[in-house]
Amino acid sequence: MRDGSTRPANVSIHPDPRVQAVLEQGREAEMVQAIDRLRLVHNTERKTVYILCNIPLDLAVDELVTWKQLNGDRRLADALAECDERGWDALSLAGKELHRLFPKLWTTKKAAGRLIGAGSRDRIGRRDPCKKIVDIQAARPSS
Repeated sequence: MRDGSTRPANVSIHPDPRVQAVLEQGREAEMVQAIDRLRLVHNTERKTVYILCNIPLDLAVDELVTWKQLNGDRRLADALAECDERGWDALSLAGKELHRLFPKLWTTKKAAGRLIGAGSRDRIGRRDPCKKIVDIQAARPSS
């Protein structure tokens, strides 16, 4: 990690060190090379790289998250897509309304309420992949 801390990871290795070296060359080295091709060191524009594996690489990492944390709760994104299909301009975030409008996504009022409960708004804003895509697209200069 960039801050000097370490986190353990379970990685399968081959008992023969020669075979392991070949595996690492085709696995870790290729991933590092692909990231290096982004020219991150001497680039004036900040770039974000998502490494979607649990194999330790010889790179400084700022944050480790689980797939579930990165992907977030898909129900809100699905509800927004359904709103768009129905031609609605807004989505109520009240648990009672989410349950009433989308019973297949939230089977109870309580389940819908937990999504918007204490601290959830911050999690939705930080972890919702749809929001990240919108933010990235909004930051790109138009051609």
